[in-house]
Amino acid sequence: MRDGSKIKRNYEVDKEKREEDKARLELAKENIIENILENKSIVFTGDTLKSRVEMSELAIKYGGIVKSSVSKKTDILVVGENPGGKLSKAQELGIEILSEDEFLKLINRS
Repeated sequence: MRDGSKIKRNYEVDKEKREEDKARLELAKENIIENILENKSIVFTGDTLKSRVEMSELAIKYGGIVKSSVSKKTDILVVGENPGGKLSKAQELGIEILSEDEFLKLINRS
């Protein structure tokens, strides 16, 4: 029984965290700082110094649209350490690829 209650508690904590993250991203949409990334589709891959939610929040605050997968409609792929298959797909499609630092410099030009 203890294992079951621990799993249930972990699920509840994860669910709360996802809901908090979703709320942060919704709030970011309401607080656009500048449209540097105006309507650009942005995907993140790999491990970045900032959390995925923080990176997504920044992209949204600067007018970007965050997506979870790379497609021909993707404008920018932001790559951290140990990127997955998204990197090779973006390269095949000729999508602009930025490191985390390059992305942060881009949005901090404002």
